[in-house]
Amino acid sequence: MDINAEITSRQDNPVASIMIYRIWPALASKAIRKLIAALILTIAVSCPAFAAGLSGAPHTLSDFEDVWDYVVLNDVDCIEFHYDEKQSVNVYQKYRNIIDLMVRKYRYVYPEYFNYLRLEDCSFVEDEGERYGFTMVLDFGDLTSQVKREYYADAVEKAEDLYHAVTDRLSPSLPQRVRARLLCAAISQRVVYKNDGTGLCHTAYCALVNGYAVCDGYTSLLNMLLRMDGIECQGRLGTAAEGLHEWTYAKLDGEWVNMDATWYAGGCPAYMEMTDEEIARTHTADLSYQALAAKEALRENIRQDGCALAAERGM
Repeated sequence: MDINAEITSRQDNPVASIMIYRIWPALASKAIRKLIAALILTIAVSCPAFAAGLSGAPHTLSDFEDVWDYVVLNDVDCIEFHYDEKQSVNVYQKYRNIIDLMVRKYRYVYPEYFNYLRLEDCSFVEDEGERYGFTMVLDFGDLTSQVKREYYADAVEKAEDLYHAVTDRLSPSLPQRVRARLLCAAISQRVVYKNDGTGLCHTAYCALVNGYAVCDGYTSLLNMLLRMDGIECQGRLGTAAEGLHEWTYAKLDGEWVNMDATWYAGGCPAYMEMTDEEIARTHTADLSYQALAAKEALRENIRQDGCALAAERGM
């Protein structure tokens, strides 16, 4: 079993340390993985490449967003963070709340990543002996037995082929709106709507390999192609036609618009580009995670202000 370990310590905050490891090709049991982590965690090794991607143990909502990005982009199976702060139920719940928010946000906003991935376990291990604090352990795995993380890499490779087939002969000076329309049209020419009752049809992988998908499969593929073209975008989950639905929210030529690749492929060309007001006639976006994020950020600001005030008073 080949174990690739990456360990670093946070340079600007000596109280936080972090360790990430991956096990290929087979995954060991969680007990073994955590034992390996415990043995390795005490080693301090400088890893500039890793540090550039993730600076240390997360404390705020923004920090955890960086963690989720890092997990996706580096195909991480398990990540551990050590905190030199007092263990308590309230502290653990604080981090669980932020993690729950990240899971919800990324499943909605980045389906092209997280339709293959799930957080299997979040646990806290209290330090023993002379060590003070606790370790947070996050385990990631396949979304289901049918939808595996490895499919994401295959989807990217096939999406790149489709992207180049569409764009290689296009002038770089073409407006983003034109390029986005051509990419969306390419999807409608290659993918049909079909729900096979499995999680696989919700992925870009199924759209590209099997030629069919449901709404989040269409959305995932369009998001991938738009990102390859340098277009900022995200998924939007909500309802349409009295059912759950997902579509794309993209910034084209400086303006945020709604793009519904599923409805476009179904014969509704107007849904290629709609303002929020226009699409609200038929679609209702679930943006509740934004309110939760704002609430969490406010709570963190209040906490930091309280800590600063206590420090000024010498408490």
